[in-house]
Amino acid sequence: MFKNIFIALMFFITSAWSIDLSLTNVDVEAGTLDITMTNDEPVAGFQLNLSGVSILGASGGSAASNGFTLSNSASTVLGFSLSGATIPPGSGPLVSISFSDFNDEICIANPVVSNSSGNAFDISLGDCYAEVNDVYGCTDMEACNYDMDATADDGSCDYGTMCWDGSYECDASDCPDQPGGSVNIMYNSDTAIAGFQFSVEGVEVTGASGGAAGEAGFTVSTGNNTVIGFSLTGATIPAGDGVLVVLDVTGSGDACLSDLVVSDSSGNALETSGDCTSIVIDEMDDNVYGCTDMEACNYDMDAT
Repeated sequence: MFKNIFIALMFFITSAWSIDLSLTNVDVEAGTLDITMTNDEPVAGFQLNLSGVSILGASGGSAASNGFTLSNSASTVLGFSLSGATIPPGSGPLVSISFSDFNDEICIANPVVSNSSGNAFDISLGDCYAEVNDVYGCTDMEACNYDMDATADDGSCDYGTMCWDGSYECDASDCPDQPGGSVNIMYNSDTAIAGFQFSVEGVEVTGASGGAAGEAGFTVSTGNNTVIGFSLTGATIPAGDGVLVVLDVTGSGDACLSDLVVSDSSGNALETSGDCTSIVIDEMDDNVYGCTDMEACNYDMDAT
């Protein structure tokens, strides 16, 4: 029926004028779309097929506003005027389509658009509509796991490891080397040392060994920037002075001891003083008692 009506409306004579037809406002869930037309000359009638859907109805657009009669089958839309009206030159929705049974891709096929003399226009068709399924992945080009094929971010972006200097590297082995070296912890004690423990601030401790602790056979361990030294055999570090232990450190700060505890062979804590990297223990009463007043009759020059 559509074919017979349309043949009666036009003779298939190609015109020099062209018509642009395209699909717009496609809503697959709602089952609606618009066919948009751009025409430089008045249009007296049109017929076209839609593939990929089943057409339920055709209405509206410039066709309806100019009094065209619109009809459709499941695959074809036909529009013409019984009164000889035309659609004036312009650009906009030609007709709105309702549809069902969307199948991957919608295309305009076999279009014929004619003028009032029955001559067919040359027609340029827009792209088919295809629903693109999102490819999920990391879409941030700065991330280590950037996925160039991803179209939707899934929150999986990985920015690698933060290095000691605040920079990030995807491979931790690519981080710049930390500045560091060794720090001698000095001691001066008048009492034998059976064990010690202290924390270190300002740098990161990576190891500890040597010094008087090593010579005495102490077991020295480190962890969480805490250093512990003691003897499993009951050995002690004799009274004296020198290097207690050597710390291996990284970082650009200055090492400084805190939370210092030093004990004697009885397990008693010894009183300590000193600065950031030295420990002083003065437990023995080595004073020489006597009169220290030079004006006194019994002044003792050796008294301290």
